Amino acid sequence: MIIISNFQNLIEFHKKTYFNHPYGKEGFEALNFIVNLIEKNKIKIVTPHPLINHFMVAYEMNYLWLIQHAKKLILLTKISGSEKLYKQFGHQNEYTKSLYEIETALKALTNNLDVKFIPTTNTRTPDLLIKNEQKEFYIEITSINPQKEFQIVNDFYFDLLNFSFINKMKIGGTIVSFNLPKKRIEEITNEIKRKIIESKNSLKYIEYNLPGIMTFHIAPRDYISNEKKFYQFEFVHKDEKTLINRIYEKILNKLDQIVIDDHLSALIIYVSIEDSTLDDLFRNHLHRINGILKTLPSVLGTAIASLRTYSDYPKETQVERNDNAILISLSPNIQENEKILLWKNPINDDSKEIESMFTKYQENLKNIVKTIDINK
Repeated sequence: MIIISNFQNLIEFHKKTYFNHPYGKEGFEALNFIVNLIEKNKIKIVTPHPLINHFMVAYEMNYLWLIQHAKKLILLTKISGSEKLYKQFGHQNEYTKSLYEIETALKALTNNLDVKFIPTTNTRTPDLLIKNEQKEFYIEITSINPQKEFQIVNDFYFDLLNFSFINKMKIGGTIVSFNLPKKRIEEITNEIKRKIIESKNSLKYIEYNLPGIMTFHIAPRDYISNEKKFYQFEFVHKDEKTLINRIYEKILNKLDQIVIDDHLSALIIYVSIEDSTLDDLFRNHLHRINGILKTLPSVLGTAIASLRTYSDYPKETQVERNDNAILISLSPNIQENEKILLWKNPINDDSKEIESMFTKYQENLKNIVKTIDINK
């Protein structure tokens, strides 16, 4: 663990490299904006940290990510009460949770809704108050913490993916089990990194396999063959079968933050899960969620969301419907994919507002960030 409060070396690094990239200059300005925000709010970044991963590399896609992220932070300043989120930026887990709140708030803001962060008090309250011309509703944003094994796998894969991007390589694979000692994980990480360099130097596809544990596919970025192998990552997690029960528990745990007199409300639950698990929830568990929503008439719906970084991302929003359930896949930034399963309350007719927040977000955000100048 390293605490970073001085970013001058990173700034100097980008000064020497940004001009080699078409969007490098604007990306460098975005980097400076984010660093100034961190320093202004006296935030000490503790590594490992997603922001540092973006600060340390200089390539076109990363500069585009920095530009979009900086403009989203500028948009965030338009929302009352948003300044409280900066206090959460220092540590990786708290920063991730703040991103969930930021993404949800921006979905409302870009959908022409009035948004306000509700001040934190000793009493449990929702996170957001949303208003349109006719009505207002609350949104509570929460998360289901991944199992320890899942968190270790995510860190492992993110490290390899970042290493691949730096070396202009692509990688994808499947992990079945990861109940391994820390030293063995470090050995496997180094073995795969050597395979990445070997593939880079030989310009050939390499498969790394540990029977019963994992398989990884490695190739240069311009290697063309069976593209589905790359930019895809699957972890066969032994506890995912109980996810629906954990969702039930989370809804019940949050009742005092979503059932507030007769006020309309919604619950957004972020969780790290595979696409296949989200698809299963979408196709096979609607009736079970409908049951609990019918007992909560003022609740517009519940959304399960999964936000992935450094992943294959949709160029346009994709929407699939199944009765009161909607499965939405969108890209909130370059190399990011957010997949949302929205269960609308079958006995509440006001759920269209929250639906459009998700389905229109990518297009709305794209149009708005075009008008933002980072230097103003």
